[in-house]
Amino acid sequence: MALTKIHISNIRNIKSVNFTSSSKLNIIVGENGSGKTSILEAIYLIGRGRSFRTQSTSKIITKGEAALITTAQIQNEKSTHQVGIRKTSSTTEIRINKKKERKASELSNYAQVHILRPESQSLLERGATNRRSFIDWGVFHVEHDFLQLSKKHNQAVRQRNKLLKNKELKTLGAWSTKVAEYGTMLVSKRKTYVGRLEAECRVVSKALLGEEKINLVFSQGWEKNKTLQAALEEATKKDLLKGFTSVGAHRSDISLYVSDKLAQDYLSRGQMKLLIFSLYLAQVKVSSRESDVATCVLIDDLAAELDPFNIKRVLVFLEKVGAQVFITTTNEKLFANYINNESSSLFHVKHGVIEKVNK
Repeated sequence: MALTKIHISNIRNIKSVNFTSSSKLNIIVGENGSGKTSILEAIYLIGRGRSFRTQSTSKIITKGEAALITTAQIQNEKSTHQVGIRKTSSTTEIRINKKKERKASELSNYAQVHILRPESQSLLERGATNRRSFIDWGVFHVEHDFLQLSKKHNQAVRQRNKLLKNKELKTLGAWSTKVAEYGTMLVSKRKTYVGRLEAECRVVSKALLGEEKINLVFSQGWEKNKTLQAALEEATKKDLLKGFTSVGAHRSDISLYVSDKLAQDYLSRGQMKLLIFSLYLAQVKVSSRESDVATCVLIDDLAAELDPFNIKRVLVFLEKVGAQVFITTTNEKLFANYINNESSSLFHVKHGVIEKVNK
């Protein structure tokens, strides 16, 4: 199961390229600024409908052009699909098998695209919003009703916040009940997923880090011994003063512990890199096991994050999972031993042009 026959046009310095990727390993070599990360960005667009580098589409589209286009043929176990996305600065058009689709979430029914890049290393250091997004993306792929539930919850929180800000008490109780109902269900699904993720993270971290005493601690967003309804009622006075909802599923977070110590305080910088890789790779494993669509892993500048020994460990793991992998690098020699069979490909990128080196 893989993305093949990829077309990219008008994405940053890539004017128009076509290439056929390997079903397993693809190494993309180029100097900084050559366009190799833009190729990952285009593939990410196919799976997610958005960029991992910016929220502004106008920054992605080649200067002087009106729209970007990226397409791919996706081969799953029993079928082949054509997926494409066209974006202007203000519109998005998605086509799957020549049929227009309204929702970007439909893309995930054909391919799961994961991204690992240097910025991923700050997952535990950034705000809780990023960690919730990381967890929720994983839940979305194993719980098919999660997206709609999340939308209902977010709408209820926004409405409650509006009432709090305007001091409108008449319907505050009713919206608090909705926030509690949807929030409790969201947290239940997150807890179940985090349990699965923790189990896989222990397996992966043992292989990469030699450490299996990993605990992924989930904080639900309100006191453990209370229902969300009770927590919201108790927080009402404070929420009216602040003008927003201070407790609930929108405050959920995760923390990583190693041998019962907070990972950031216990591990060296090099060990932290391996732990974050373990967490992301655990998500890849959970998602691929729960789904029958193509699993695609994009790794930007892997050699900058890991030494040759650990690069090998990561690639061996991904091969076992059965994922299709795209890796960018400036150092071709590091990957010479991996480009030696029909299931791997080497590409050179220069000035936005991609060329396949091996057949």
